[in-house]
Amino acid sequence: MNLTIKKKLLAGLMSVCLLTLALGTFALMRMSAMNSHTQEIVDNWMPSIQKIGALRFKVTQVRTYQYRYLISDQSDLAQQETEFEKRHQEVAEAQKAYEPLIAAAEERANYEAFKTNYAQLLSQEKKFLELKRVGKESEAREMMMGAMKETFDNSTAALTKGVEYNAAQGEAAGKSSVAANSSAFYWTLAIMVVAVALGLAIGLWLSNAI
Repeated sequence: MNLTIKKKLLAGLMSVCLLTLALGTFALMRMSAMNSHTQEIVDNWMPSIQKIGALRFKVTQVRTYQYRYLISDQSDLAQQETEFEKRHQEVAEAQKAYEPLIAAAEERANYEAFKTNYAQLLSQEKKFLELKRVGKESEAREMMMGAMKETFDNSTAALTKGVEYNAAQGEAAGKSSVAANSSAFYWTLAIMVVAVALGLAIGLWLSNAI
């Protein structure tokens, strides 16, 4: 079929425009994918690691005050118990800061394990405080170094698992972002080569037709 020069020019321009549109669309899709992975890291995984770290620090402070209470004189116990209330409130605030960031079942399971163990630690703490108040030093020490230590270790271990989970998810999101960037680079390069080749072919086609 013989085409007029006008139609040939139109076909050539439309081909170039379609390739340009395809290139732009693909680039935008890849940019969106990279942005999604980056936002996932910035908005979820990194803040979660920070909040869990803060929570673990506050729980460790509670444990520190338990040690202080153990070695305190009887005259200082009332003041020490006031400090306990402050530390408990700080843990509760740290929990509230972290809870909205929980995004997966495994992360939820780790947090629920922490809550169970921490609630047990607080229950044990009440008995520990009472033993210390009535002067049962050896029993209080035994509880502190035995059952309470185990419960505290279980609590912090659950939080550590939470940190490890979020770190792994953040690393996976980072790798996905890198993969999307690499894919975008090579596909964009390929489309550009095709566009240039097509442009040259159209140019030769038109030059022969004139």
